[in-house]
This record gives sequence, structure tokens and C-alpha cells, in this order.
Amino acid sequence: MKNKFYTNLLVLLLAPFLFSGCGKKSAQEPENFNPETLNQVVYDTQENEYSIGEIVKNQASFTVLEVWASWCGDCVKSLPKVEYFQKKYPYVNFIFLSVDDSAEDWQNGIQKHFANHHINGEHYFFNTGWAKDSSNAFINWAKLDWIPRYILLDQNGKVLVYNAQNIDDEIFENFLKP
Repeated sequence: MKNKFYTNLLVLLLAPFLFSGCGKKSAQEPENFNPETLNQVVYDTQENEYSIGEIVKNQASFTVLEVWASWCGDCVKSLPKVEYFQKKYPYVNFIFLSVDDSAEDWQNGIQKHFANHHINGEHYFFNTGWAKDSSNAFINWAKLDWIPRYILLDQNGKVLVYNAQNIDDEIFENFLKP
């Protein structure tokens, strides 16, 4: 009897945590980029300079931002899932944002890892690397603590999914189901 009481008490205490969220944003998850983040500089594969704001505006459809690095084993392992995701949702744009330490590592990573997959998307590089005390406004805005990291934007650049660590996370279904 005593064990049942404690079990029921534990369930009552944990229930709000177990059933909160369910695809909803927490209060800490932004719906928009701040001005500093929009001004963060990135470079394309031709070494042209852009801002985050320039690359995320005027998208025709939903856009997934994937933060990755060539040295990241989990990022490389996720590429078949990204390929599958793109086949399932061909109308979703992809922007790959690299936190590699050098442009050379990033370029080599694109050639080495993406060549084996049919993955579409634009590739950009932060020349800041990935550091916890980074001056990179995007990394700070995203509170980046793990990669790969997936962020889903709607056609207007509004953040729908702020923190997904797997491209096959079911939260994407909430927004992208046909």
C-alpha cells in the first residue's frame, strides 16, 4: 500500500513535466532572429560574404538550417536521414551552416561527406569556428551546445522548430505533414 502511494505521488509530481510541450515552444525558444543574428556574416563556397538575414529571407517554402561540421561524427551519420527527409519533403529548402575551424576543412568535408548522398542545399561557413564564448551572434542566439542542430523556418523566416538534434524528430511532422 505504501509503495502504491509513493508511486502515485511520483506520477502526480512528474506529470506536468512528462506531458508539457508536446511540440510547443518553450518560453526560451525564440520565434525570430534578433538583429545581431541576422547580421552575422557567413561565406559561401566561392568565398562570397553574406549575412544570415540575406540567406534566410525570401525563401519560397519551409527552410531547414542545419548546423554541422566536417569533424562531427553525428553530423556525418545523419546524412542518410537528411537525404531521406529531402525525398519525403522535396519542397523544403536546406541551408547548411558549418562551424568548422577552417574553410579548407569545410570545403573538404562537403566534398568528402556530401558526395555520397543526393542532398540539395546551400552551404555556408562561419569563419568563427564553434566556441562557447564565441563572438558569433548566430551561435549565441541558438545557444548551440550540440551538432548537428536543425532549425525549421517558415516562408517568412519565423522559427517553427528551434532545437532539434535529429532530422527525423517527429516535431517536423507537426509543421510539414502533407
